[in-house]
Amino acid sequence: MGNSFKTILKRTSKDFKNRSVNPPLVRTSTMVFKSMNDLRQTQKKSLKNPRGGYFDYGRQGTSTTLELEKLLTKLEESYHTFLTPTGFGAVFLTLFSILRPGDELIIADPVYSPTRNLTEKYLKDFQIIVKFYNPNDLSTIKKNITKKN
Repeated sequence: MGNSFKTILKRTSKDFKNRSVNPPLVRTSTMVFKSMNDLRQTQKKSLKNPRGGYFDYGRQGTSTTLELEKLLTKLEESYHTFLTPTGFGAVFLTLFSILRPGDELIIADPVYSPTRNLTEKYLKDFQIIVKFYNPNDLSTIKKNITKKN
């Protein structure tokens, strides 16, 4: 890491547009545009540069989201950080980033209900086999392990 943890936190970002030491918190789901043409131009820019700060809907991100991603990338010394607007969005992103057709997934039986629905029903369409184990009986994990896991 080039700078210490404390240095990174002290120098997270400068917002010269608003003349703020730290970026403002943008909490919104609906973005305001002067016209439909203005919206369409923003959407075109976003297609060309998805991480360029062209926002047309808050659940896809805001300037605050982008700044936080940059800060976390520095702190974690990672290539990139993805933030999602919901916990389930994070689950979905994770599963679809690592699973491929023919893979098998072992998951705890009392998993979060939307995750269970996704894994039980939707992943079948991608030829991904899902097996559930009882977290109170860890031998059930062993029973489900194959060479694919």
